[in-house]
Amino acid sequence: MGKLFIGPHAIDRSVLAPGHALSPSLAAVRERLSPGARFWFRTCETFGAQPGYDFARAWTDYFGRAAAGHTYVIGFWQSGLHRLDPGNAPTWPLDEGLLEGTPESPRRAKPSSPREPNTIHCFDSSFPG
Repeated sequence: MGKLFIGPHAIDRSVLAPGHALSPSLAAVRERLSPGARFWFRTCETFGAQPGYDFARAWTDYFGRAAAGHTYVIGFWQSGLHRLDPGNAPTWPLDEGLLEGTPESPRRAKPSSPREPNTIHCFDSSFPG
């Protein structure tokens, strides 16, 4: 929770810190974003628990763009979809999607299902409003 993986690399809020190896690349992306650009982390539990709150705030503030992410393990069903705009605090429940652990120390997320909050399916392509 609070990160995503690109190949073997974990992307969490630490990549936004000055001096991180990805800092020059991320700064270049930020400079080239169009005004209406936004990020959708269609990845498992990236916005889940306290690490997800922290990641969502850091990412949106760093890039100055909205981002969306999920608080559950996703597959065909993709639950816990939330949007955060820069300068705002997350408002979804800290324990949403949490199966094991605590919001401060999460261990495992719940699988998505059509009965969980803010669920879409894998064919939905509408960025949350």
